Amino acid sequence: MRSRLTCLVCLASAIPGFADSIGAAQLNSSVGAPVVYDRVRLQLSFWTRPGTPVLIASMFDVIVGPDDVGQTFSLSSGPMFDDIKRVLTDGVNEAILLGTDPGLPGYGGPPYSGGSGPFFSEAYLFFGDDSGAHGIDFAGSIVTSVEFRIDQLMLNTPGRNPNGDGIWTDLVLRGTLTVNGVQAEIPEPASFDVVGAALVGVLFFAKRDTLRRRLQRKTTPHYE
Repeated sequence: MRSRLTCLVCLASAIPGFADSIGAAQLNSSVGAPVVYDRVRLQLSFWTRPGTPVLIASMFDVIVGPDDVGQTFSLSSGPMFDDIKRVLTDGVNEAILLGTDPGLPGYGGPPYSGGSGPFFSEAYLFFGDDSGAHGIDFAGSIVTSVEFRIDQLMLNTPGRNPNGDGIWTDLVLRGTLTVNGVQAEIPEPASFDVVGAALVGVLFFAKRDTLRRRLQRKTTPHYE
């Protein structure tokens, strides 16, 4: 039974779509602001590119602090998630903004304003090439959820203190954006060979067990 389960695991790993994560990227931001604060308003959103950025869809808008390092925020349902799925699979190389503002009341404008921070294209984040030559987004795939994990968050006051008055905070933020779902791809010929080998292994063990049971029935004495 253990050998048969091993073959089934091999079969599952050879078929695309079984892995939850279909893409992951690390986002970094390092900024300073003339204000003293200990919480950060973090905003992840999609924007048009090139030219003047226009907001397309918002992903996360949360207030976090250094004690939230290691926490993962996720989105898997609702109108906001429907917008995210559409953008991630539309075949267009949009920009993702990691916005960071001091987490203070009234600071940073209305919700989903974007804040201040770096823009990254989908192609660069997930495929390492801004041109899209190695992939643009997850067109054809099924996106089931998106997650953002805070890997590092440091706030240093007064930090660089460029104005010399002690009213300054430097921010370092690093996080991982993960897209989960079922990837749309056809197995390479080598993958088909592995699938075939796994199927043969499963059939072999099934046939062996059937033969063993038949022999046991024939050799087991019966008393009347």
